[in-house]
Amino acid sequence: MTDILLEILRSILMFLICITLATANKQRAEITRPNWKLLMAGMWLVFLGTLFDITDNYPQLNRWVLIGDTPAQAFMEKVVCYLGGLSLIAWGAIKWLPLLTELEQNEANLAQLEKRYRTVTTMTSDFAFTATVHPNDLLKLSWLEGPFEDIVGYSLDEIPTSEQWHLFLHPEDLPRVKDHARHVIRGNPVEFECRIITKTGQLRHLHYVAKPVRCSSTNDVIEVVGAASDITLRKLAEENMTKALDEKHILLQELHHRVKNNLQVVNSLVDIAARNVTGNQTREAFRDIQAKLRSMSLVHSQLYTSRDMGNVRFDDYAKSLCNELQSMFNAHEIQFTYLLDEIKLPIGTAIPLGLVLNEAVTNALKHAPSGDISGAITIQLEQTQGNGLTLRVTDNGPGFPSEIDPAYNNEIGLKLMNNLVTYQLHGHLQLSNGQGACVEARVPLSL
Repeated sequence: MTDILLEILRSILMFLICITLATANKQRAEITRPNWKLLMAGMWLVFLGTLFDITDNYPQLNRWVLIGDTPAQAFMEKVVCYLGGLSLIAWGAIKWLPLLTELEQNEANLAQLEKRYRTVTTMTSDFAFTATVHPNDLLKLSWLEGPFEDIVGYSLDEIPTSEQWHLFLHPEDLPRVKDHARHVIRGNPVEFECRIITKTGQLRHLHYVAKPVRCSSTNDVIEVVGAASDITLRKLAEENMTKALDEKHILLQELHHRVKNNLQVVNSLVDIAARNVTGNQTREAFRDIQAKLRSMSLVHSQLYTSRDMGNVRFDDYAKSLCNELQSMFNAHEIQFTYLLDEIKLPIGTAIPLGLVLNEAVTNALKHAPSGDISGAITIQLEQTQGNGLTLRVTDNGPGFPSEIDPAYNNEIGLKLMNNLVTYQLHGHLQLSNGQGACVEARVPLSL
């Protein structure tokens, strides 16, 4: 009786082992399954042998099985079941154990890579996440890594799906974020910034990057993986910088406004003084001074009304200055032609070049033809190769005296132009005659 119980217990034990191994087989990698099946076949043969041993103790069962208490039965039990089963187990173990070691090594490497990935994730972003895609464009968070709760103030249990995003997203940003979510669900990576309101009421700025994960068989988007960074400090720094730049802009505007007003005051004083002098030559000198003051004041006037406080649109400035001089000399019959490239100049270049333009146009207006010939002045401004600039003023007047050299000429206007171009702008001034006088100033732009 004891032998029968032991055989039954042995059969039950082998059955449980076979069931356990069969269940574990479903979790094995494909690389291990062929050799794993050899082990399973051997186990089942040994289990079958234990069942045959039990039937030996019950002769009444012999007529229900094809086995009897004969040498053939003993051969089948001992050789086919036990010996064959043990052989298959040994063969499968020899083939399977190295693969099991390799699998365990791969799992260890995978764990190491996952640890490294989490480390890199925490270094490059504040938190990473994975969300599964559900019907009706619903996203459900399935994994979080990093201080999500410390940043947002809510736990994963409080905002498990996108239906709870309204709890922490800024109301103005919520529709835009949901549009981004629908975009990534449809298979497009997204990158955006948004504002959140933490559980304690703090306003924070986050930068999100999210990408879709597709199913290998259906190619449908099944997950969304992403990372987020807290950029609140950067946003505050940008806001402070913008505020500081705005304040600087206002201060520069006020500075240019005051300089312009002061130059206008000086110009008015010169005008008052000019009215009390006698002699055409003296009045002419005062008018030249007023023109120079006006040319400098016009630069500051343009800077005051411009968003770019460091540069002057010299093409616009040239037109405005010529209009001012035309009115000052009451020379409305003179025809001006403008061939101007759109060029911005820093204030350090614009003021001296403006004085050169003022002197050249003033000289052309003073020596404009009279009688039946209509006066004409052409202003050319062009950027040349090699980062240079050419300003050219031509008229149809009598022209300059022959062999004139501005460096050794006693006329104040010509000397002023030569000194400004040569020593302040580091350029070259050339005077020539064609159909009239031609003043050409070539200066480098990188001063």
